[in-house]
This record gives sequence, structure tokens and C-alpha cells, in this order.
Amino acid sequence: MLVRGGDDLDVTVKEKYLSWGASFGIHFCIIAVAAAMGLFSMAAEPEKRPIDVVIYDASAPESAPEPAAEAAPPMPNIDDIPLEPPKKEQTEQQQEPPKDMPKTNATNTSAAPTSQGTGEKPSAAPSANTGTGSGEGTGRDAAAAQRPRTPPKLISGAAPVYPKELERKGITGSVGIAIVVGANGSVQSVDVTSSSGHAELDQAAITAAYTYYFEPARNIYDEPVACRVNRAFSFS
Repeated sequence: MLVRGGDDLDVTVKEKYLSWGASFGIHFCIIAVAAAMGLFSMAAEPEKRPIDVVIYDASAPESAPEPAAEAAPPMPNIDDIPLEPPKKEQTEQQQEPPKDMPKTNATNTSAAPTSQGTGEKPSAAPSANTGTGSGEGTGRDAAAAQRPRTPPKLISGAAPVYPKELERKGITGSVGIAIVVGANGSVQSVDVTSSSGHAELDQAAITAAYTYYFEPARNIYDEPVACRVNRAFSFS
């Protein structure tokens, strides 16, 4: 009886092991099939990268570049009008200094003021044009209106003062200057066109030029206009 019971126990244990093995085998097959089908594969999350986004407004018209502002016409520059060179045969004219002005050895050796221009006749003369109506118009040349026809005339002014130190040392020289005379006859600016080589002599000529007062130049319409005149001072 004892031996038979032991045999029954062995049969029961074997059946249990067989059932477990069959269960494991079935599960293993199921897992293998699922793995082969990729059910256990997990997709790797892609790396996130920053993305630059530019948004354009398609409805907004493309702005065209603004046109450059029209350059204003240059102001009439009297320096653009060539000066008539002084004539060699022209006699020298010296202005009498005021009575209360001290006498100096500085003399004015320049020719009479020359007007800003070539001395040519104006391209257009004033003409009267009568239309079919009752009014009468007068033609006017804008370029000729700015060009002096009659040169300015010196009315008053002081002679340059010879620097005492240079005079004592016997230093001499000649200074050429260009004077811009306004339409009112006053001196607007003075520039040295030919230096004497000594700043004191140049400054003496400039200082004297600023004391000048002119009867202004006039154009073909007998109107006062600005112009430039040349002068030279000799210190000896």
C-alpha cells in the first residue's frame, strides 16, 4: 500500500510539471510571435530641435523704396561768374583816404574794381511783347538778372595800416584779395587770393577791405546785384 501511494504521487508531480511546461511553452510561443510582429518595439522619441519661423503678411503689399527727395536747385553763386582780368593799359585808380585817417606807406596798386562777369553782352535784352489781349508783358532773363553789367564803385574805405614791426624791419609784400560786395553795397566777405607770405600783412589788407562801402553793381535791368571784385595792396 505504501509503494502504490508513492507511485500515485510521482504521477501527480509529473503531470503538474508537464502542465507547467506546456503553459510556459505556449506563453513563450505567444511572446515570440508578438515580438516578431514588433508589438513590443517602442518608437524612439525624435530629438526636439528649435525651429525658426518667419511669418510674412501676404496681404500687405510690398513697400517700395521711397523716392529720393529732389535736390533743391543750387543758390546762385557769384563765384561761378568769371571775373574780367584787369587790363594792363588801364590806369591805376587810388581812393583818397578820409581826412582823419593817419597817413601810411601802404598804397593801393590795384586796378578799378572789376565786376563778376566776362564782359560779354547779355544773351537776352529786355523786350516788350504785346499780346492779343489788353495787357502788355515784359520779357525777363533770370540769368542776366543775376549778372552784373555795371561794376560797383568804391564810395568810402580806409587804407590798410602797415604793421609797425614789419615796417621797422623793412619787410615788404603784396596782398591780393577778393571782396564780395552785396546788393546793398556792403562787404559780405573777403578772401586772400594772393598771400604776401606774412600773416600780418594779409590781415592788414583784410581789415581794410571790411571798411569799404560801395555803390552796388547793377544788372541789365538797372537793379542792384551782388558781385565780386579783386583788389591788391602793396606794402613797401
